[in-house]
Amino acid sequence: MAFFENIETLATPYEIFIFDTNVTTLPYPSHWHYYIELLYLYQGNIIVECDHVPYVLHPRDLIVIMPKSVHSIYAKNTEHIQYGVIKFNPNKLHFSNESAPLVHSVFCCTTFQKKLPIHLNKKILTPYPVKNIIDQLIHELAHKELFHDDLIDALLRVLLVLIMRIWQNSGIDLKSASGQKAAHPQIHYALEYISNHSGEPISIPDLARHCNMSYSTFSRHFKQQTGRSCKEYIEYVRVCKAQDLLLFTDQSLNYIAAETGFADCSHFIKTYKKFLGITPAQQRKSLSSKR
Repeated sequence: MAFFENIETLATPYEIFIFDTNVTTLPYPSHWHYYIELLYLYQGNIIVECDHVPYVLHPRDLIVIMPKSVHSIYAKNTEHIQYGVIKFNPNKLHFSNESAPLVHSVFCCTTFQKKLPIHLNKKILTPYPVKNIIDQLIHELAHKELFHDDLIDALLRVLLVLIMRIWQNSGIDLKSASGQKAAHPQIHYALEYISNHSGEPISIPDLARHCNMSYSTFSRHFKQQTGRSCKEYIEYVRVCKAQDLLLFTDQSLNYIAAETGFADCSHFIKTYKKFLGITPAQQRKSLSSKR
């Protein structure tokens, strides 16, 4: 599958379904996209790794995968796993003029997202009807009864409001997100280009020119939107892809280094350790011991 999932791959403004290991297998390799993805675990246990932070989900836990967050999903054993998947673009929901700007700021500002606890466990969710709403969403899309699109839009808005209330009630000042700078649309082009060409040499000055920006302006906007310099982000994407090859294939380190765009194996090992704290060989050994 592609490392970058284009929002246009969603045939409708949303995609809602049950993932079941009786039908499809894990792991799900690293990828990212511009839309929100919610995972609600019904059965089994899974690990969702978002931006290299692992979250262990148990039944009735929810995780909010933010736009542009690099994530993968896997399990440590062969038990039956079932979880609900809800993908949607929050900007296409029909929020009021009063609430829409805050919703956009909370879910589309990369810097602010780092403050949010995206893993909401069963205990946190207990006072809220989150499971009932997710069950209803799955039912509505499966049966497509009268005005199901309108009801799904309404249920998605209720679900987002509940998630925002959970965060607000935990002491997070969501309104401070409205003070964050809006994402520069040209940076989206750069992010997609890096995702699609990370195995090749990438010239940052050329990227800046393609975005019709000076090098300094491009660098400033890029860091504001991603929290990393462009050079760091390119390395980060390459490490994510390399980690998938370590996890899901038996290819040699030299092959993985060349395939993911590193100058040589030595550069690959050094960069991998910088981001993950362990060498590729140590990573592969630890994964083998868990199987």
